Amino acid sequence: MVTLQEEYKILARRLNFPKIYAVVHGYEKVLDIVQNIELIEKIEPGEILEFSMYPDPSITEDVFYYSCFAPVDTTVVPLTAKKERGDFDFRYDSGSWYSAAKFDEKGTTLTIHGYNSYPLETYANFEFPPISGNEKFVVTVNDEPIDFIQSLDEMGFWHVAFSVGPISQDVVKISGFEKGLPPEMPKVPQWIKLGADWWVTDQISDSEFLEGIDFLFEKGIIFVPGKEVKSEVNWSIPSWYKTSAAWWSEDKITDDDFLFAIENLVTREIIVI
Repeated sequence: MVTLQEEYKILARRLNFPKIYAVVHGYEKVLDIVQNIELIEKIEPGEILEFSMYPDPSITEDVFYYSCFAPVDTTVVPLTAKKERGDFDFRYDSGSWYSAAKFDEKGTTLTIHGYNSYPLETYANFEFPPISGNEKFVVTVNDEPIDFIQSLDEMGFWHVAFSVGPISQDVVKISGFEKGLPPEMPKVPQWIKLGADWWVTDQISDSEFLEGIDFLFEKGIIFVPGKEVKSEVNWSIPSWYKTSAAWWSEDKITDDDFLFAIENLVTREIIVI
């Protein structure tokens, strides 16, 4: 059974690791797009890596060769739709392009127009700020219900992901939004705040707590001019800082106070990165 502390450690390591994709070819046709199985933490210039890829079992016997091996950097596109006299900001990453986002009069169904000009199946992953955190979505494409995945990420945002057919122009409707606009989201994920409490009470180590702080740098939530932060560096943190971390975990100081304190410690090189 996985403990909450172990879940914290897993989340702290979920950074944007490189992914490698390749095209799987059959006889005179493309069969699939596949991704590396093993986790790749980084790729140095000129480095040769070993990794595995497997096609869908249903096409294994038809595979002739693989081509177009390439690392992928996903681009996240922001969109805004009017919702109950306000702006509802969200974003997506996809092999398709989406536009003309619009809510219905009730503010509970979002319509988006999608275009995939490539002769390959791709995906769409929409990221929405929660209104209550209890939303249950339904997705239709051209008024037909489709299978999709709904999940919460480590920042507390909803993700709605589904497959997109090749060479398609679709009208996507996502219903299940609650009325009103999202409240202001906390700047720091709750799991990092929970980690601060565990660190203060010696349930996790300094290095495990600082993996959460590293995550804040990776996501650009904390920025210190002139400091290039890398996930593989060794961190150190003074024990007396536990007092500030305890105040933050108990809501005695704000997220901004906590982030400013971290930035100040890095600038003064009290925290070494």
